[in-house]
Amino acid sequence: MLELCQPPDPKPRAPKLKCPPGRPIVISISTVRRIGFPEGPTAKFAAPDALPPAYRHLAEVLGIERVVAVQPSTYGFDNSRQLTALAEIGLPGRAVVAVPFDVSARELERLHEAGARGVRYAVGHANSPSFEEIARFAERLTPLQWHVEFHLVKPLVLAKAKAVLSSFCRYSCRPYCQHRSSGGNRTA
Repeated sequence: MLELCQPPDPKPRAPKLKCPPGRPIVISISTVRRIGFPEGPTAKFAAPDALPPAYRHLAEVLGIERVVAVQPSTYGFDNSRQLTALAEIGLPGRAVVAVPFDVSARELERLHEAGARGVRYAVGHANSPSFEEIARFAERLTPLQWHVEFHLVKPLVLAKAKAVLSSFCRYSCRPYCQHRSSGGNRTA
């Protein structure tokens, strides 16, 4: 049986601290089989409903003007849910997609035209690609000016790398991410 992750809060409240104008909300769109977007064969968890109207409502409550839809591992390389969701939410947005290393240039261009501006790879588990493989593939993304996002399954130290690191909630980053500030040591 797949692990079920927590669903979104159906009644979000406006924060006391307002989001600066133009800042996006980063989302991972999940849905259920009954509306045509089944989980992929390698899914590790069952995603609860987190549908575009809920994200639109959350964006309105938080004062968010743009969205970034990030492909969850639940759907494997099928990015159709993320791209459909961008249109359904109805706010300006971009997508971070999942693609195999042998993806065609034509498909990358199609994804770019649909709003994709990055790719996401889970690293740190038995079947994850190596950083060398990802780095070789990333060269193909340079003409598109895309970024590579790493979903870290285990703690990792990167030095001088341009990367977006996500899912820090899985572990404490304190031993890896400390720096000096005027207030002394603090976690970045």
